[in-house]
Amino acid sequence: MLEELEDLVKELDGYKSHDEERINKELMVGMGVHSEKLAIAFGLLKTEAGTEIVVIKNLRVCGDCHLFMKLVSKIVNRQFVIRDATRFHHFKDGACSCKDYW
Repeated sequence: MLEELEDLVKELDGYKSHDEERINKELMVGMGVHSEKLAIAFGLLKTEAGTEIVVIKNLRVCGDCHLFMKLVSKIVNRQFVIRDATRFHHFKDGACSCKDYW
């Protein structure tokens, strides 16, 4: 599911990974997937359409994941609420409640 989402997101204009070299290196080591992306993919698989998905984490959301969540919320027409170390992010229709300032 995560790979399908990433493929769909890459097709949209405006999505470029923030640090391709770092991500490629992490993928080689096996640590390239951030927990919030996995949580969203799992939530999409296990919940009914229209259900809001809530993810709580103790670290800040990185820029790449933030953009990913915005675009996925638009693609799948779902709402995501991500609680990170500093605030709640409400993703809906390709936008975030923090207005990209976090």
